[in-house]
Amino acid sequence: MILVGTIPPERSGLVSAFQALTAALDSATLRRMAELSRIRQANPDDRAACREYYQLWFTPFFGTREAAGRMKGNVYAGSPESLRNKQNVDRFTFASLGNWDWTSSLRRAAVPTLIIQGELDPLPIESARRWAAAMPKRPAS
Repeated sequence: MILVGTIPPERSGLVSAFQALTAALDSATLRRMAELSRIRQANPDDRAACREYYQLWFTPFFGTREAAGRMKGNVYAGSPESLRNKQNVDRFTFASLGNWDWTSSLRRAAVPTLIIQGELDPLPIESARRWAAAMPKRPAS
């Protein structure tokens, strides 16, 4: 198994990481994201607003806004109905996971695992260290 740019293995760590990510954004970006959120709520099929919002949100993961603009994933794809429902899906999907903590489950992982995390990744490198610490220790072959 290869894990790249891991989220924290527990919900509380992800919530803290996202709070830190948001706190690190400059005030102009936060204002624009709030404005884009209002636009998307009023007109969920506004693909331009959706694209710009996610470009701003993902910029820390890519390093620059220009690099984020080259993202291959299309978070604003889908029918107008799916775009209208996206915010609900995101909110309810995240909530449905509950207060997860996968560290005890990781001890039962029966596969060799490589964890890759960059020092400049916007999610804390400590997340990768917590994944690694929770994985079973196997002798090198």
